Formats: sequence, structure tokens, C-alpha cells
Amino acid sequence: MPKFVDLYVSLALEYGIPLVVYRPNPERLRQAGLGHFWDGLEPQLRRLDEASFPVLDHILTKTTDQPPESKEAYVRDLMANLRPGLSHFLIHPTTVSEEVAAVTENVESRVKDYELFRDQSIAELLAELGIHTTTYRHIREAHRTGALKN
Repeated sequence: MPKFVDLYVSLALEYGIPLVVYRPNPERLRQAGLGHFWDGLEPQLRRLDEASFPVLDHILTKTTDQPPESKEAYVRDLMANLRPGLSHFLIHPTTVSEEVAAVTENVESRVKDYELFRDQSIAELLAELGIHTTTYRHIREAHRTGALKN
């Protein structure tokens, strides 16, 4: 467990700032030989839970691995199979530019993210599936106003 996690959680609690931390499956971690990770994280998750502080249930990060031609089907499938909870869906939307091309090899994938998430059909899909989008700012305000109390 990284040494900074205690400080990271402490600062989030002190200042009421949402943090990017998720609740992993402890049995899966143990099976993978990462029981020590859970042993260090679990007390921090307990602190967050006691303060009714939001913790991510899922982090979806594998979108840049998808070729542009199959990305829409992949995203639609991800959304259709999303489990309940607070999920962080990480995308890298951009337009083509020399700067982007200089820092990444997957420009086409990132441009597809930009196109997909500007497309109204994705918003319609989320609505059909009952998926609500939010921002860390909304999460912060909901916590600060007490809207997230158990």
C-alpha cells in the first residue's frame, strides 16, 4: 500500500474534496496475491464510509485499447453491462492536432472518444439504461451539503 494513501484520504476528508479511490473486491485481491493491498486500503475505506464520503465502485479505463472502428460497440456494451454504483469512466477525448500526435500514439482512438461522447445517441443510450452522469464537482457539493448521508 502506498504510504501516501492515509494522507490522501485525510486531505480529502479535511477539505471535502472527492478523491479517486475505488472499492476493490478483497477476495480477488487476495487470490491475486495482493492481500496486503486490501489490508492497507480497508481502514481508509472505513474512514471514508464513516464520513459518508463517496467511494467509486468501478473504474473503467480500457477505452484507449479499442480500435476506433469497434469502439462504439465496445462502449455500448460497457454501458449496457455496467453494474450499479458510482463508476468513473475514463475517456481521452480530443481533436486531431500536432500536439496530441506528439504525446500519444493512439490519436485515432482519442478522436473517436471525442466523436462518440458528443454524439446524442450515446446520451440517449445512457438515458434508456437509467445511467446518470455526474461530475466530481456535483459529488463534492452533494457531500458538503449532506445529500450523501446514509
